[in-house]
Amino acid sequence: MNRRVAIIFTGGTIASSLSDAFGGVVPSLSGSDILDAVPEVRQLASIEVVEYGKYPGPHMT
Repeated sequence: MNRRVAIIFTGGTIASSLSDAFGGVVPSLSGSDILDAVPEVRQLASIEVVEYGKYPGPHMT
């Protein structure tokens, strides 16, 4: 496999789940957690996951 892809995860809505402790959603999933939900994607290329952080979407602007 010659294709290589780097995916930089920053958190946001896609990485969030409901937290009763915080009374809303908070980024909680890692990039690897999200990619593991779609295992077929790793057959398309060699994927490097870069965990930049777990930031809420509104904090990214």
